[in-house]
This record gives sequence, structure tokens and C-alpha cells, in this order.
Amino acid sequence: MAEDRRQQLVMAETAKRQVSYWCPGCHAQVRLKHGTVMVAHFAHQANEACDTFSEGETSEHLLGKQQLAAWFAAAGYTVQIEARLPEIHQRPDVLVRLGEGQPLALEFQCSPIALERLTQRTQGYRDHGYRVLWL
Repeated sequence: MAEDRRQQLVMAETAKRQVSYWCPGCHAQVRLKHGTVMVAHFAHQANEACDTFSEGETSEHLLGKQQLAAWFAAAGYTVQIEARLPEIHQRPDVLVRLGEGQPLALEFQCSPIALERLTQRTQGYRDHGYRVLWL
């Protein structure tokens, strides 16, 4: 996901090549990468430091988030990929909600994560009224 000129989040798979996009975390300009080998994604320019998006995402992770979002959307949920939750400084991979129900933060974890970090992130969601599910 990246922001367009209107600060609207745009998914890489639907982004247009000749449009400028910015990182929603550090606001540096990013490049759209949309070829035939890897899943479409945005990338920081070389040598850009971004604390918010420091972990590179694998094609497995990008595709998994898209598939989860599509499945929940087809089931009637409101879906947001990489929804910004400024009150807890977190962005779940997929945030889903059915009607006025309690939101569910889905984390599609494809790389190792320290137990302490997982616990902190889970507690952050719970402290602010989010259910959380790690996959």
C-alpha cells in the first residue's frame, strides 16, 4: 500500500505506473514494482531509511494479505489492508469488521517474530478494543 497525491491508500495491484506514490509511514516517495515475476508492490528508493516499514515483505506475505482481504470482503466484511491505527502505532496486515461489531486485526506472519514482540503487539490491539488473530 502507498498513498497517492490525495493521501488515499492505494494497493499496488491497482496502482497506475505514471502516478506518484508515497510511503504512508515516512512519507518518502516510493516506486511501483509491477512485473511478471513478483507480486505487485511498492518499494522505497535506494538508501531511504523508513522505521515504519523496515521489514521487507515477501511475495508470500503480500499475496497472503490480498487473499485474506478478498475472502473476508466476499463474506460481507468491511476490509482494510494495512489500516493505520495511530492510537496504538500499529498497522494490522488486514483489519476486518462485520457491521458494528468489534474489529478483528489479522496478522499474517511469514517470518520469525520474537515472543516478546508478538505479546506487545497483541496486547496493544486488545488494550484498544481490537480482537487479534495471528496466522
